[in-house]
This record gives sequence, structure tokens and C-alpha cells, in this order.
Amino acid sequence: MDRIGIDIATGAASCWIAPDSAAASHGATAADLRQIAGGEVMVALRVCAARADGPRYSCADPHRAEIVGLRDEDTDRAGASRVCQERAEVYAGRAFDGTDTALTSEAVTWGNEAIECSVSTRRPVVGSVRDIGDGELPGRGA
Repeated sequence: MDRIGIDIATGAASCWIAPDSAAASHGATAADLRQIAGGEVMVALRVCAARADGPRYSCADPHRAEIVGLRDEDTDRAGASRVCQERAEVYAGRAFDGTDTALTSEAVTWGNEAIECSVSTRRPVVGSVRDIGDGELPGRGA
């Protein structure tokens, strides 16, 4: 599951979806949202943070944590780390078996007890680790 930065507004008989302000500041438009249906998510729409439990912003800015989804509602807190590791492995396309020093998976309590899953890096990066496989991390952040 990809976390994307969107704003939703509703009217009497309609609903509007647009890139949130962080994504829009990096050039994301409604046309980029339409690309998501085909599996393409631009970096500016991906949700990241300086650390897994920090404020959320666009992956187009330097970050150390990329949010890869929420744990399943039916997963208890004890099972959240396992679920998040599985999500991180699918998201990044590589195993998180404890030998990877560049990437780790995390389960972080956020807000009203929701548990979010993230892929975290040791150094700030700009870009996404989505489908990185055994490749190099994206560009260095500030």
C-alpha cells in the first residue's frame, strides 16, 4: 500500500481530491493523481518524515522514513512489527532480515493509537525506496 499526500473536500453532492500542500509545492497536480490508477506514484505524492514518528511531508524533501501504510485493523500491537516488516519488504522489494544496514522497517504508534509502518534509512535521502530491490538508496538529502 502506498501512502500518498492528498486533500479531500466534499460538497453537497460531490467530492474533490487534490494533492496536499506539501505535494503541490513540488509540482504535483490532479493529473498526477490520475496516474496512480496505473501504478505510478510520483515522489512528491509519497509521504515521508524526518523520523518515523515525526511530522509528515513529501518524499521530494530530505527524509529518513518513508510511510508504507497502516497495520491491519485485526493485527494486535504485538504482531504489528511483523506486519510492518512484511509491508516494508513488499514495498522496497528486498528482505529485512537484520543484515541490511541501509534500510530498516518500523512500526510506530501515531495519533489515536493507529500504527503506521515505515521504511527508514540511516542517512537522509531525497526520493523513494519503493521497489529499490538491491539497488542504491536515492540521492542524499541535506
